[in-house]
Amino acid sequence: VARPPKVIVITSSVPNEGKTSIAVSLGRLAAKSGQRVLLIDGDLRHPSVGRQFSPRQPDAGLVEVLAGRRDLAHVIHRDPISPLEFVPVAVPPANPADLLASQSMRRLVEVLRRHYDLVVIDAPHVFNLITLEIFDRLMMWHTFSQPLGIMATLVSLCGGGVFERFPRLRVGF
Repeated sequence: VARPPKVIVITSSVPNEGKTSIAVSLGRLAAKSGQRVLLIDGDLRHPSVGRQFSPRQPDAGLVEVLAGRRDLAHVIHRDPISPLEFVPVAVPPANPADLLASQSMRRLVEVLRRHYDLVVIDAPHVFNLITLEIFDRLMMWHTFSQPLGIMATLVSLCGGGVFERFPRLRVGF
């Protein structure tokens, strides 16, 4: 790829389809290949990235950074088995959509683009369209009202996709 993406958002059509496992695996693979990679838990309603690495609840995470209560450097953790770094969510906020749509989140993504080779965001499932539209604006993609349209856009932007438990489609030409 001539210009590989700097930010990748991992999502699924519904909950419990393995998006966090894919995000962690992608992050580890890229980090082990020599890239500087940061994984962000962007599912503020149901965070799960931190639990992939440790059963201990983190003291602070993305929410505290976006609210200005902690510096980013204090909430970045290191994967014990790879060079992957990650930012968990300590406590889900009362207003996840507002926090993700904030200028703080936009500035954070811009800073991370400059400091990391790859930023992987574990996002909520696509049926949570309000939150997905926020990530959509951060990544400068085109928004579709149907999950299939969103998935097609993701595939066209990254050149491929992995679909699991997705209904077979018949397309005529």
